[in-house]
Amino acid sequence: MQDQSELDNLINLAEKVSEKIDTLRYAQSMNKLKLFLATVISYALILTTAFVILKSKIIFENLETYWRILSLVTLCAITFLSIGFFTLYFFKMKSLMISIKNEQEIILELLSLIHEFNDYIYSEKTSFAEKARLNIRLKRVSFALK
Repeated sequence: MQDQSELDNLINLAEKVSEKIDTLRYAQSMNKLKLFLATVISYALILTTAFVILKSKIIFENLETYWRILSLVTLCAITFLSIGFFTLYFFKMKSLMISIKNEQEIILELLSLIHEFNDYIYSEKTSFAEKARLNIRLKRVSFALK
């Protein structure tokens, strides 16, 4: 019975690591969405500012120099903010990818231990229902590796 509880503890630990991998992948997806939205907004602002710079002579004849300088400053600010955001995004994504890789290595080690332990304690005396229950739990955990 103690062997069975140790095996259950290992499987529970593997399930927790699997949940953490799922959480990290969700965070990765959300960061991709944020990057997409930031890219769209940045390009829209850059294009709008560029339009104002190019058309300021038509729109603002009396304030031409003021609007050109303001538009140029705005364009530079938006560009630098966009570059800063993209840099932060890539560092965050790299960090998430490293975390996912580390968690996958942990889960591989746990699965290896679980399979060794499972082969050691289970013999033909074990019920099919118990074997099926463990196999189902292990398949759920293995899904996190894909």
